[in-house]
Amino acid sequence: MVGLVWVKNNIRYWREYNGISQRELARLVGVTSAAMSGIERGVHLPNVVVAILIARVLQVPVEQLWEV
Repeated sequence: MVGLVWVKNNIRYWREYNGISQRELARLVGVTSAAMSGIERGVHLPNVVVAILIARVLQVPVEQLWEV
C-alpha cells in the first residue's frame, strides 16, 4: 500500500509574485473563483489542462506549482 504524500502548493506564492488576484487568475484560466480557491488551498487538484494553463498565466514551469 502506498502512503499519502504531502504536496506543497505554490500557486498562491506565484500568483501574488505576479500581482494577480485570485479572481483574475480564475478568469484567465477559465475556472470559477470557487474552483481556483479550492485549488490554491489544496482542497482540489486541477486536471492537467488547468494546471498547464495556471503555469502559463503565472509564467512558471508547471513543476514549480507543486512540491512533493
